[in-house]
Amino acid sequence: MSHSNYVIKIYNLPLEADDHTPEKGLDTADNPIYWTHLEYDEVDKRILELLSGNSRLSVRKISKMIGSSPPTVSRRIRRLEEREIIKGYVSIIEDEELGYDCRALLLIKVSGGSDTDQIIGSLKENERICNLYATVGNYDIISTATCPKLEGLSEFIDQLRKIDGIAWIDSVLITSREKVLKKILNESRLPG
Repeated sequence: MSHSNYVIKIYNLPLEADDHTPEKGLDTADNPIYWTHLEYDEVDKRILELLSGNSRLSVRKISKMIGSSPPTVSRRIRRLEEREIIKGYVSIIEDEELGYDCRALLLIKVSGGSDTDQIIGSLKENERICNLYATVGNYDIISTATCPKLEGLSEFIDQLRKIDGIAWIDSVLITSREKVLKKILNESRLPG
C-alpha cells in the first residue's frame, strides 16, 4: 500500500469528510477515535484528474464516472478545496476573440538587491499579465502577457522596464497555445 493510501487513527479531531466511519458500534459523538486520511487517496486523485480536464463537471457526473456517491464526491471536493489542493476554477479564454492578437512570454531579470516579491506584486496589478511565476535560474520572473497588436508589445515591455528593480526583460512571441492548465486545446469540443 502506498503512503497516500494509509488510513490512521487520530484522537480528538472531528470526522473528516470521507468514506470511513468510526469504529463499529460507537456513536460518533461519543467516540474519541475518528478516521482521517494522511494524504489524498486514489479517489481524490481521480476527482482531481477529472476536474483538471473539465472543471464544469457536475458532482453527479463525477460520482458516476468514479463509482462513488454524490455526497462523497461533494465532501471530497470540499476537503480538497479547504486543503488548497484545488485553488480555484478557471475558464480558458481565447484571447484573439477578445482582440488580443499578440501573446508573449516575458523573461524578467531582477536587479541585485531588489525585492522580487515587490516586483511580482506590481506585475500582478497589470491586467495584460496572464500568468506569473517566480523562478530560480537565469531569470527571476517568467510571465505570459497579451496585447491587442504586435506593435503594442514593445510599448508594453517599455512600461514594465520602468518598474523599479527590473534589470531587463527578454520576450518570446507565442504563436499558438497547445496545452493550458493540463488541458489540450486542439480538441474540438468540451469533454463531459
